[in-house]
Amino acid sequence: MDEFQEILDLVLKSEFIRVLKLSFWVIFVVVWLGGISLVIKDGKKRYQKTISQNLVILLPVFFHLAGLLVYLLIRPARTGAEKAYELELDKLEDIFSCPGCKAEVKENFIFCPKCGSEIFKHCSNCGKAVKRDWEYCPYCRQKG
Repeated sequence: MDEFQEILDLVLKSEFIRVLKLSFWVIFVVVWLGGISLVIKDGKKRYQKTISQNLVILLPVFFHLAGLLVYLLIRPARTGAEKAYELELDKLEDIFSCPGCKAEVKENFIFCPKCGSEIFKHCSNCGKAVKRDWEYCPYCRQKG
């Protein structure tokens, strides 16, 4: 039994174990700080109120990976920009007339199904739908 204890003491005091412990703590801190950073950046996009942003930051600060997982479960599904884009798309569903043949078409159609005239185009930079007469994309400021 004493031999086993001596071997165990020798292994636990070895340089390899010290490096292993240090590596564990370095990884632990890096993952912890990375989780906090992710929640800060993502929280600013998903929560408009500053108090909500600050409260969700506390999850990974105090609960490490478990807090990060809780945040990922409770966060809103869409960012503020995504919600605004969806509202804009809903507004684009209005019926209006084709600039080519004056047939009734939905505004979010890219081409008129009757005459083939271009109604909407996509931004060459971000790919979002923009009106033909707009000079700049309202989403990325790219000149059309």
